[in-house]
Amino acid sequence: MGLTAFYGPAVSNSHGISTMRAAYDAGCRFYDTAQIYQQFGPSVPDTFVFNEELVGAFAQSVGRENITIATKFYTRRSGGIREGPFVYSFEILEQATNESLQRLGVDTIDLYYIHRMYPEEVVPIEEIAADMKKLKEAGKIKGWGLSEAPPATIRRAHAVFPLTAVQQEWSLFARDLEAEVVPTCQELGISIVAYSPIARGMLSGALTEPPKDWRATIPYMTAENIDANRLLVAKIQEIAKAENVTAAQICLAWVQAKGGIPIPGTTKIERATSNHAATTLILTSEQMKSLEEATAGVQGLRGDAGYMRSTFSGSIHKEKIEKK
Repeated sequence: MGLTAFYGPAVSNSHGISTMRAAYDAGCRFYDTAQIYQQFGPSVPDTFVFNEELVGAFAQSVGRENITIATKFYTRRSGGIREGPFVYSFEILEQATNESLQRLGVDTIDLYYIHRMYPEEVVPIEEIAADMKKLKEAGKIKGWGLSEAPPATIRRAHAVFPLTAVQQEWSLFARDLEAEVVPTCQELGISIVAYSPIARGMLSGALTEPPKDWRATIPYMTAENIDANRLLVAKIQEIAKAENVTAAQICLAWVQAKGGIPIPGTTKIERATSNHAATTLILTSEQMKSLEEATAGVQGLRGDAGYMRSTFSGSIHKEKIEKK
């Protein structure tokens, strides 16, 4: 995501491909993108507008058959992706899928998510699951998933068309899924793909002051909370120093130990390489306990009110939807 949007200007196409290639050379074979990962406003010269295009160019460079590609369908509104009432139909889903296939330059998407949930009382998840099954039968996708879905929705979707994965924010700062979402997925045999496993850079120790981009709205990064949360960062750094690894690697190893599949993002080639090295790092039970005890002092939610509203515990499921 960060190669194209949300964390400042897009990086050059060559740098983006080189960053993904560094991860590939380290052993990474799973690449996650989304329709909404795009440049908004004037685009940076000599860069792809859509992150899917960048991932597609990378896929061609290493051989499509050598990597697994995940992308995500973002819930539509009458005014696009931000404004107006929600709209949904199979035709909208299929058109968006075809556009992703074209941007990626592939015939089939390996893993296709609903990026954020529609209000379920108006568009039953069973209908979306059935539509995803149609896409698979047409050869357009291989597997499907949900993102920020509550446990009951996961169960209902899985009953119609078995889910491959649930993509969920999961880090030492974001543990709200552990009470119900994780047990539900484990019971049903659904993988959990953990986004923002390093808490958007906060847990790596790289942020020494509140960020100046959109992350400034995240409560655990705001000025009133960041000092208290640095205590957790210090504990991570202490363990990292003892193991002669990076703080990011400790965070990724923790997510893996909890049962998640972390998908860290970066714009830096050296971090793409070092992040993947965490796949071989195993934390001791004492280290896991020490890290989790340190989370007790964390202050602030993982998003502002608008963001939390779109999460699995948010109020978006009570909204009205305009159906097309």
